[in-house]
Amino acid sequence: MKSASHLLNPPLTRTPVLAGWLLALAFCLLTGPAAWAGLGPENCVLVINSESASSRRIGNEYITLRKIPANNVIHLSKVPQGSDSRIGGKEFTEQILKPVLAEISRRKLDRQIDCIIYSTGFPTAVKLHAFMEKENRKPNKIENPLTAITSATYFYRYSVAEEPGMFSLEANAYARRSVEVVLNVPFVGADSSRRFSTAKKLYEEENWTDAEREFGELLKEQPFQYGLAYWQCRCLAQAGDKDAATKAMMDAIKRGWEFLDYSQQDAALASLQDFPPFAAALKTIKEPYWELAAPTAFNARIAWGPNGLPERLENSGHAYLLCTMLGVSSGAEGKPNSDEEILRYLRRSVAADHSHPEGKFYFADHGDVRSTTRKPNFAAAEKALKVLGFDSIIDKGRLPKAGDPILGATIGSAKFDWGKSGARLAPGAIGDNLTSFGGRFDKNGQTALTEFLRYGAAGASGTVIEPYAIQHKFPHPLIHAYYARGFSLAESFFMALAGPFQTLVVGDPMCQPFADAVGIEVEGATANQEVSGNLALNVKLDQKKVKAGSVEFYFDGMKVGALRSGNLRIDTTKHPDGYHELRIVSVSEDRTRATDRFVLPLQFQNHGNKIDMSAKTSGKLFQVEVKAPGADEIVLVSQGRTLQKTTDDSASWNLPAAPIGPGQVSVRCIARFGDQQVASVPVVLDISP
Repeated sequence: MKSASHLLNPPLTRTPVLAGWLLALAFCLLTGPAAWAGLGPENCVLVINSESASSRRIGNEYITLRKIPANNVIHLSKVPQGSDSRIGGKEFTEQILKPVLAEISRRKLDRQIDCIIYSTGFPTAVKLHAFMEKENRKPNKIENPLTAITSATYFYRYSVAEEPGMFSLEANAYARRSVEVVLNVPFVGADSSRRFSTAKKLYEEENWTDAEREFGELLKEQPFQYGLAYWQCRCLAQAGDKDAATKAMMDAIKRGWEFLDYSQQDAALASLQDFPPFAAALKTIKEPYWELAAPTAFNARIAWGPNGLPERLENSGHAYLLCTMLGVSSGAEGKPNSDEEILRYLRRSVAADHSHPEGKFYFADHGDVRSTTRKPNFAAAEKALKVLGFDSIIDKGRLPKAGDPILGATIGSAKFDWGKSGARLAPGAIGDNLTSFGGRFDKNGQTALTEFLRYGAAGASGTVIEPYAIQHKFPHPLIHAYYARGFSLAESFFMALAGPFQTLVVGDPMCQPFADAVGIEVEGATANQEVSGNLALNVKLDQKKVKAGSVEFYFDGMKVGALRSGNLRIDTTKHPDGYHELRIVSVSEDRTRATDRFVLPLQFQNHGNKIDMSAKTSGKLFQVEVKAPGADEIVLVSQGRTLQKTTDDSASWNLPAAPIGPGQVSVRCIARFGDQQVASVPVVLDISP
């Protein structure tokens, strides 16, 4: 990969801090610096093709199901479609990706968005051949530049810069890595890499003191790189300082080191194995069952080092945006899912959250290369799942049989019929098949990923072009253990895909069947209550299942900060009159960072500015009546779109319902009084298909 500042500092990280008026809200940290939150509706942007009835219908329902803030919905028009649902790279970046990124920045959502979700009605594959041609590189069996839209979005920096770095089998630095990679390939930046090489050379020369000092200096700058603390432990052990070496090991464990077997078998630490304090330190490792680096919650504002650990320095590491499509509703007969099927599995996935469904995980072990490619990694997944309390079936068949519900399946078949197998997918299950064209929806003769979704899976993946039998291009079997540990569907997929550039991920990215969240209640006001002056709220947390790591506060969809205590005070006089939405989001302290939320809509009234709106459907139309005495302008909006406007202080509109429906759709009016914008209470319209 070329060194390029436009890749390392993408547009999403360049937005100024929030406007000063938000500082009127009282906020600060709850219990010290929390890492970051897991994936929730506040962290996702839903992109709808406004010209596709399917896209609008699926998107509208998903907004309701997931309580996605109105400000987090982006409508695109003139979405390019090509034959076989493929589009050119330039079309994708200029007409889809860049407009979405620009809108995220314009709405000042940069500091909170971790995932872009495409509804239906979008191309599934992007032709990035021009990226390779710029560097005189030719496609080959590893680097065929036909890329899935979800991956072209995940690697948004490369897409915007028109660089081919995403085609590497190890391009995804968020994917979990082996202990050797964690220890030996920590940095992207040239200066850090050079200094790390110097430290290793000192170690190899048995200059333990200088090597330990150099590793320590790097660790001060990169506190998430726990492998540096392990290197310090090695240096000190070789120098014979058992106490200091044990202290360094404890520091490594505190920062995230969990490779127990490696620590016990490392020849460099042989002198410590019989040292009781060192043995006691190893016993504090919380999750020693991970063969690769332990899973961790995603954050789009983190630069990930090539070993899968966060880097902190500016101009260092790789940043991404999680991405899935909600569904594929067009293609050859029998390949896509119908709108009804998509709605059914999305409803099922939302209901599965935190439900801890019972069942077993399935791995197909037969002689086909589609199975043998991933067979060497079945044992790692089976081990982790067993420790987590789940049974696995490693079976010589190609599909599971009737019996216990299947929580997740890793199979390898060109063609399969899940319905005839008699097996049942549990709510929230992941379906995963290694075959050539699972992400193609033309008449290619192979079973598409949509087969899993048709029978109730929450998500599935497949490649959009011939990938060859290469593990890196398909989810590592540990995907099921990441999911069973409580991570979201999107996080689990991208932690398991080292080289996802040809892999299309479809389903509900937020589904978390196995997560435990901190319950949350807010006292001091009721929904849509009219308030004025100082508002005092009391936040109560239910921490029976898991402790809280932080409590985040969102005001009108924008992240403001985190609460220090259970008391929240808001001076409502500092804000415009009218409707406002408060979201209090609990974040668990465990590594999943699972969230729960309390949404409190309120009406502020301090300055005498009023707006009243009513709306209803009538046949194929919807009618709106609005009055805002003294207003300079009134704008009718829905999901971030302006539907109508007037410079009068009242209006009556009859508008076609089809462009915003079908489904339940929220509309509201915003009146401008000088520099104050006053929002009405949203009205939910139920529009028939």
